Formats: sequence, structure tokens, C-alpha cells
Amino acid sequence: MALRDDLVRSEWLAAHIALRAIIGHVGGPDVARQTFAVTERGKPYLAQSPYAFSLSHAPGVALIGLTTGWTIGVDIERHREVRIGEVRRAGIEAAAEHLSADVLQCDPTMRFLQAWVRIEALAKADGCGVGRMLTRLGVRGGAVSPPSADASRLGADIAVFAARARAVLAGADQDVELADQATSPVAPVRGASVLTVVDLALGDGLYAAVASEAGAGRVVCRRLPDHLEGIEKLFG
Repeated sequence: MALRDDLVRSEWLAAHIALRAIIGHVGGPDVARQTFAVTERGKPYLAQSPYAFSLSHAPGVALIGLTTGWTIGVDIERHREVRIGEVRRAGIEAAAEHLSADVLQCDPTMRFLQAWVRIEALAKADGCGVGRMLTRLGVRGGAVSPPSADASRLGADIAVFAARARAVLAGADQDVELADQATSPVAPVRGASVLTVVDLALGDGLYAAVASEAGAGRVVCRRLPDHLEGIEKLFG
């Protein structure tokens, strides 16, 4: 257990050093020296910087998101067996399916993991936390019933999850009644960020997604060296 803890600690430290190195490279030494602040909801940020960032890590890999003048959230998972109740799984997958234009996998494990990273990335971009995001999407709290096994009701059940997802992406889910969401287009709330979620094809048994504000531009992925010396050389 101690060796495992040491490995996790080392990977965590490497990911945060890499984040600092990237921020310093794009923002300069003044930005690099800033201390991370935290919002009331626990989302880290740089108070005196135009850059927004997000960090996620899984065993042996990290994903860093960086953007200018927008919010961003990223999440990454490695392929692994997932133990979760069928009702909860169905709700998560139904909600996540409508967060992105990308198609979820057919394989049950791959489908769930890709669904999960979408929700995690969205929660990070929004800053509300994954528990609150699951509630807003109708997965938790009993606001929405999970998709029914009854084929005659399946379409209506999925429509409610789809409406919830649209409302969350538009920042309007706090102010729109659930009954209206299922039948009406959702307009963005004034001052709210309209978010989009995109899957990232990273290969090697990895599942990843990025959530950012609509209009933030194309997502560009770069693989960084897996050791500090290489990162310093790249950005030095």
C-alpha cells in the first residue's frame, strides 16, 4: 500500500508541476508565480490571469486543459471494470448521451466510462462538482426516473434526460420547470455560460472529454513528455 501511495503522490506532483510549467510558458513569469485561488464551489483558478485551466489524472496519465478567456473542464479515465447498479448506470448514460454530439460506444464498459468523463468534465467547467451535476442532470435526487425497460415508455424517458442535458448546457436548468424542459427549447440564461462537451480520442484504453464555452474554438491536443526534464526542455 505504501508503494502505491508513493506512486499516486508522485503522479499527482508531476501533473501539477506540468500544469505550472505550461501556465508559465503561455502566461510568462508573472502568471507562473501566482498562487491558485479557489471559488466558493472549490474550482481552482488564477485571479490575475486571462487563462482558465483544468486538470485530471488517472493511473500513469494526466490531462491538462488550458484556454484563454473561457471556462474549461477536462476529465480522463483508464479502461477498468465498473461496478455500478443498473439503474444508476442507465441514468448516467442517458444523461451523458445528450451532452455531446459524439456517439457513445456500444460496449457496456466503454460506454459508461465515456459517459462518466463527459459528466465530470462538465461539472468541472461549470464548477458545481460532480454530485451537484448528477442532481441537475436528473441522475440523482429522484427528479427524473431512470430510463424504463418498457419499450413503450423509453422514448419519453430519454426525452426528459435530453431536455435536462440541454438545459444544463445552456445554464438554464435552475430556472426552467422540468415539465417545460421536455417540450420546449431552452434559451440561455443571461450571464450564464453556454457549454459544449467534446470527446477526446486519446487511444491506449483512455477515455476523455473536454467541456468549454460554446465559441471557444477548436480543441487541439498535444502529447507532452512523461518526465519533468522533457517538459522543461519543451517549454524552456
